[in-house]
Amino acid sequence: MVSRPVVYLQHGILNSDSIWILQTPTKGLGYILADAGYDVWMGNYRGGTYGRNHTIYDPDESVSFWQFSWDEMAKFDLPALIEKVLEITGMESLHYIGYSMGTTTFFAMHHYRKDITKRIKLAQLLSPIGYLDNALSPVVLFAGKNVGNTLIKKFGMYEFLPNTNFMDTLSSKFCNRISHHLGMCTNLLFSLFGYDQYQMNLTLVETIMQHLPAGTSIYAVMQYEQVFLSGEIKGFDWGTERLNFIHHGRNGIPKYRLEDVTTPVAAYYGLNDWLAALPDLHKTLSELPHILHGMVHQIPFPYWNHIDFVFGIEADRYVYKYVLENLKECEEQDCRNPMYNKYFT
Repeated sequence: MVSRPVVYLQHGILNSDSIWILQTPTKGLGYILADAGYDVWMGNYRGGTYGRNHTIYDPDESVSFWQFSWDEMAKFDLPALIEKVLEITGMESLHYIGYSMGTTTFFAMHHYRKDITKRIKLAQLLSPIGYLDNALSPVVLFAGKNVGNTLIKKFGMYEFLPNTNFMDTLSSKFCNRISHHLGMCTNLLFSLFGYDQYQMNLTLVETIMQHLPAGTSIYAVMQYEQVFLSGEIKGFDWGTERLNFIHHGRNGIPKYRLEDVTTPVAAYYGLNDWLAALPDLHKTLSELPHILHGMVHQIPFPYWNHIDFVFGIEADRYVYKYVLENLKECEEQDCRNPMYNKYFT
């Protein structure tokens, strides 16, 4: 049992819980929250560096292990992780902080487990990913070329961009601070998430590249492709009636309605985010019914990109300062209380 308020952190696609503590203790959000007196918990989704285990299937040998998208993360993984944290701490509720895919799965969880979502005092969403119509990142744009199905059919590739010893070796050789190839490493990150050399700590690049990408199922990436192509936030279409029944049941492919997100929300977004493009971001926020007044934060730095939320040199100044303020406000008075009438409209 603990007496400190509990904060749960959930990472995004192709990364792990390491993103919260790769920065120095004065810059990493995990450290900052702990120093502020919170009991900090960090979750990992299936299929990543720290989620490659199963009681039956061997992820290195079994195709069956990889038959999941972020539907399963929202339906099973995230509720189980939150329930476990509440069980161990003995607390009735907690604060949630999600980044990137950690926001998408948070939205979708409201479709499956309202008993869990009502136990979240406040959800703080860093770079919320809902709609993707205007996304610029190659992670999404290769959807139009059907790359995911090609990787499966021609190469039998079900695990997408795992963290490997080979990648660690390359990172150590080419991405260290004195390497002449360091620019190649930073440009790789920028080409995926948006260019912002001003917020990139060059001494951290080697460490970042040793942890990212952290891998996931190819189907999790393909689900974002389907959102991009369809203009809808919905469950993954497995391509056949039989497979859709196995994964979704008799009701078919679910649509995730942002209007169903009843948790109080704070949101943070940048102007140069190639995954959460401004038109999509505004559409996503406009459909969330319980965004708290004064808790929509546009980062006042013109080049702020997707990874700056976790690795930016000034993330503590532009983001985490307000994360702490919002946590304090919703800890002092329960923002879920209907009498707390500060919903943003």
